[in-house]
Amino acid sequence: MKFILISFLLYCNGYRIQNLVPKLISKIEIGIGTDKINATIINNAILNIPHLIPIQNNRIYISDYTNSKLKVFKTDGSLDLIYANKKEDSFKVIYQKFNKLGILDLTEDSEIYIQNFLSSNPIEQKKEIYSLDTSGKFDTKENEVVPSYILHIDQKGKLVSTLGQNGKNSEPFRYIENIYSFKKNKLFVYHKSSEQMKLSLYVDDKLVKNLTEEKIEILKKDKVDYILKLDKMIPNFKEEYALVSVTYFGKLDKRFKFRRIYKFDLDVLTEPKLLREIIYPSEILFYSKKNEDFLIWETEEETNSVKLKIHDKNGNHISNQRFEFDSLRVNWRETFMDEKENLYSLKIDSNKLEIYKWD
Repeated sequence: MKFILISFLLYCNGYRIQNLVPKLISKIEIGIGTDKINATIINNAILNIPHLIPIQNNRIYISDYTNSKLKVFKTDGSLDLIYANKKEDSFKVIYQKFNKLGILDLTEDSEIYIQNFLSSNPIEQKKEIYSLDTSGKFDTKENEVVPSYILHIDQKGKLVSTLGQNGKNSEPFRYIENIYSFKKNKLFVYHKSSEQMKLSLYVDDKLVKNLTEEKIEILKKDKVDYILKLDKMIPNFKEEYALVSVTYFGKLDKRFKFRRIYKFDLDVLTEPKLLREIIYPSEILFYSKKNEDFLIWETEEETNSVKLKIHDKNGNHISNQRFEFDSLRVNWRETFMDEKENLYSLKIDSNKLEIYKWD
């Protein structure tokens, strides 16, 4: 009887929902001027800034694509300092030679990894393509691919190294989807190389190992019966493995059949472990936590709410979190987690970028 009661409680816990509440932590003005976010708003979508914005020690780090600067704002919306090629009147500047900037991330102790394109010319974007997908990311497509490096900058603003695909001072990255840099000596980069997506791990700015599409045998084996699409690879920092999401479509009808979440060793020395099979296209892999739990994002139909389904390292659904946007989701640009596993959302309102933290 006691065993049955415990099992029932565990079952109920798996479907318990914690409702999160948004707290506005910052408003930063969008417009022309050094102390503003220099970006373009089209159809209430903000362009020309990264889709992820690091927030650390009450500071907000935003790349200024147009002017090749990294701006650091305080949470009250005022400009704290700038990383730039030249001096700025009335503002603290840390000199760095940038071309066109892209994605950036911070380590736990505020070291910076930032994408620096080889060309300083702005990349023309297809203005007609703006769509909010089910992961919370606002999608903008580029007409061309410009090679880039990743600059590693320490807490004092000194350039530590310039990273390419194979580590320091190697060939540039062709295309970078995302970077993950929780520890100062450890960096993951999700990028494309030779038409293959690749998740590479760098330790002390040296390439250690990686996982590429061509190493994923299931993509070859299962394509006999299905059309397969690699959705994403997400690293787990603690154990140095990757969660890999793959979508299966019917060969004849081309319709969504299911999605699978696998656990892969980066060197593919062990067989991948199937953690979860998903039968609803609205559910996608969102995040891998330090304790090895992982989150699946579920967009709830006919509402402005999203559910995060929390799974343990073996793929068991253990609990849920829900957050509800106060207006149409199209007004919200992005939702993401930082290195401390805080959950944030970005919103555009009256020419201001609003940043919310969910608790």
